Amino acid sequence: MFIGGISNSGINSKIKILQEEFRAFQTNQHQISKLKFIFHKALKIKEFF
Repeated sequence: MFIGGISNSGINSKIKILQEEFRAFQTNQHQISKLKFIFHKALKIKEFF
């Protein structure tokens, strides 16, 4: 992530954060299920409604 982090206030920011997390997992050679990770993150979608 950038210095200071990324704003967490909008859906576009959430997508950018998700992309950055996937890039970090790949860089650090962590094996994850992308589908499970997205469902885990989707539980937080209620904060927009």
